[in-house]
Amino acid sequence: MSVADLVEQETDRDTILQLLFSLGVEPYIGQQRPCFVYHFPASQAALAKISATDPRVAERFELYFKGV
Repeated sequence: MSVADLVEQETDRDTILQLLFSLGVEPYIGQQRPCFVYHFPASQAALAKISATDPRVAERFELYFKGV
């Protein structure tokens, strides 16, 4: 089953974003050098706080390097 097939079957926006990110982005970033991903959607804030300057994003970041 392809990523497109998975996304097509899903209706929840957050689930679609997570699928696209985990299957289409995560495997490829940070392979050569460390990569920070930040300003996640506010709906995916988890334990992070919502940005005071842009309520659409959370003050959350993740570091990727060589698959970790």
